[in-house]
Amino acid sequence: MPYSYSSPATWSAAKREIMRRESSGNPNAVSPNGMRGAFQCNPSSHPCPPLGDLGAQSRWANNYVKDRYGTWQNALAHHNAHGWY
Repeated sequence: MPYSYSSPATWSAAKREIMRRESSGNPNAVSPNGMRGAFQCNPSSHPCPPLGDLGAQSRWANNYVKDRYGTWQNALAHHNAHGWY
């Protein structure tokens, strides 16, 4: 999957599952711990994209996953093992 924004219908199953677990797909979500957006960006360690902008959040998440895990499947495996990604 190219690391750019596309509609959620074309995203990998792993990406959709992480978004579902993190925010129920809500690009305006803010957790009690301050994590933000559909993919729950941590503003204390990353510049986060604007709330409500799913395209920007998707691009941020793609870059984060690519840098940290390599693939969405690897990110989901980490989430399955640890409850976060």
